[in-house]
Amino acid sequence: MEIEYSEEEDQYYSLITLKSLNQFKKGNRPLNDFICIDFFGFGDEPSKEQLNAYKFLLENEEKIFNSLIIGAVNSYNSIYLKRFEKHIEFLPKITDTCDLKKAISIENIIISDNHKNDSSFIMFKGECNWDEEHGVCLVMLKDEFITMQSWDYHHR
Repeated sequence: MEIEYSEEEDQYYSLITLKSLNQFKKGNRPLNDFICIDFFGFGDEPSKEQLNAYKFLLENEEKIFNSLIIGAVNSYNSIYLKRFEKHIEFLPKITDTCDLKKAISIENIIISDNHKNDSSFIMFKGECNWDEEHGVCLVMLKDEFITMQSWDYHHR
């Protein structure tokens, strides 16, 4: 897959197709279409760690998405439901991976300039049905689920 540079965005990116995305509900991104992977770094060329993460994503897509889905279900039930306990009647019930796949869409992937153990963190940004204003950001390090936060998490 080719990595390109956008002068307008001052950012490196790659357009790829990931079959695993077809599991999720459709948001603004057409199913079976390309998704943009942004290399966060204020116009700098992708780092060695970002390229390692990109290569790992392409080679281990299914393994990454399996961990992402299980981690997100667990995070939703152990963190989100407790955080918003006062409003629990308004939150969707997500008890398994099928529920999660219906509740979120992934619109954009960001390969962070933050890294650990020679690989950058990968952030899967999208929409969710429990926080339409802030969306969701699922963070992975290789095939390890790290956290689930609002979509603006990557700016921290």
